[in-house]
Amino acid sequence: MRGGGRPALKAFAVFVAALVVVTLGLFIVGFRPTRSLGGQEAVFGMFAGCGVSFVASLISALPVLRASLESNAAGAQTALLAMLIRLSTTLVGILTVLSVTTIEKRSFLLWVAISYLFLLVADAMYALMQSRVGR
Repeated sequence: MRGGGRPALKAFAVFVAALVVVTLGLFIVGFRPTRSLGGQEAVFGMFAGCGVSFVASLISALPVLRASLESNAAGAQTALLAMLIRLSTTLVGILTVLSVTTIEKRSFLLWVAISYLFLLVADAMYALMQSRVGR
């Protein structure tokens, strides 16, 4: 850790907390309508879909964290790498869940999309904050 290790790790911890809060908020808001429209199977799809997006967001933040620990501003290349990792991780997660489980597909895919969009805001805010650290 050559650069500002503690501030970078603190910012990452805040980012992870934001992911948790957003994901829990989605669970709270989406539970009742999902259950009433699709039953308990759809609720499992909601949890799995949000989980895939949560893991993808967490993994995609690692290049930004690395750049901030090395006291490099998280620039455009790092942001693009993070976006590519997020998309790839999400697609792999979708394919994995669909191939190894019998989860209700419609609610799963719907909640992957919804949570992907909501968590994208947290990802973008984290990358933006870290890009300004070096300036």
